[in-house]
Amino acid sequence: MSRFVRALEARELLSGQSRAVELEGLRVVLFNVDGEFAAVDSRCPHLGGPLEEGTLKDGIVRCPWHGWKFDPRTGSSPLNPEASLRCYPVRLDGGDIYVDVEREGVDGGH
Repeated sequence: MSRFVRALEARELLSGQSRAVELEGLRVVLFNVDGEFAAVDSRCPHLGGPLEEGTLKDGIVRCPWHGWKFDPRTGSSPLNPEASLRCYPVRLDGGDIYVDVEREGVDGGH
């Protein structure tokens, strides 16, 4: 079952930007990857680095603590196939970004 909660206005998150949001006790990071919005767990699976402080380049976020890299759209790591982020379904509605908080995030975006 899905339950989408409004996170923020899409115009508040420009291409290449990220923003951490708290949604009903769930902390996720929203990314705008060339106009495609994605939501992932806010902590790197390696040692919990804050992904909202990471850099997004060429569709890949780099953790600020140890440099682990992930595609926020899929949760997968281009360097380590065993590592992945929890992804949360996202939808746009009326210019707002909504994140599914009912369904637990899924490893690798599936």
